Amino acid sequence: MSDNKKNTPKFSFNSFWIYIPIAILFIGLTFFNSGNMGSSDISKNEFSEILNENDIERILVVNKSFAEIYIKDEAVKKERHKKIMSNPFHRKGAPLYTYNFGDLQNFEKNLQESR
Repeated sequence: MSDNKKNTPKFSFNSFWIYIPIAILFIGLTFFNSGNMGSSDISKNEFSEILNENDIERILVVNKSFAEIYIKDEAVKKERHKKIMSNPFHRKGAPLYTYNFGDLQNFEKNLQESR
């Protein structure tokens, strides 16, 4: 009986196992943290309000289907934008909002009319 106890292999902790969860976490963040993850989708009314308040620094149209809305640095301090800036997935320099406008020509026309 004492021979069986001596022959059973003991589990030894290998420090290599620490790197596996770190690698999985890194890969997960890379795949799931796209540029729009920290952005908030807004409606047409919200877009118009932000545009009328002159908070928009630039608008980047992507694939003729949606726009990425970048907000001016001084406007980010407003209460409306603070809660989105506090999102842990928001990266500095990333768009604060995304706006799905549908038809590009109508979006451009509405944008020109509001200015």
